[in-house]
Amino acid sequence: MVERFSLARTVRTGEALPAGARRGVLMALATDFPSAATDELRAWRAAYPEHRAYEGRDLSLVPTVFDKLAERLCRSLVYRGWWLTGAALAMHWPERLPDAFESLEPPQL
Repeated sequence: MVERFSLARTVRTGEALPAGARRGVLMALATDFPSAATDELRAWRAAYPEHRAYEGRDLSLVPTVFDKLAERLCRSLVYRGWWLTGAALAMHWPERLPDAFESLEPPQL
């Protein structure tokens, strides 16, 4: 997957991607962003707190299951994915976020 994203970096915006190339963001629930990053990421963190744990346990350690999960745990997992997406955009593609991203409504925890 990383190779597919790397292949797309060689293509200019607006040009067709080679077969198999992908543009986007690849992250996991364990992804970390540097604390001394961009102004946009600092603003994202100020507007939306990072919640990476549920009942004291890192969300990246929640096993993939087909059983029912507690509703609060599911909400925490959804929020974590939403937060990471916003953080990645703020750090790498801030122009993709609305000018006043504080107006975004985060998923309910």
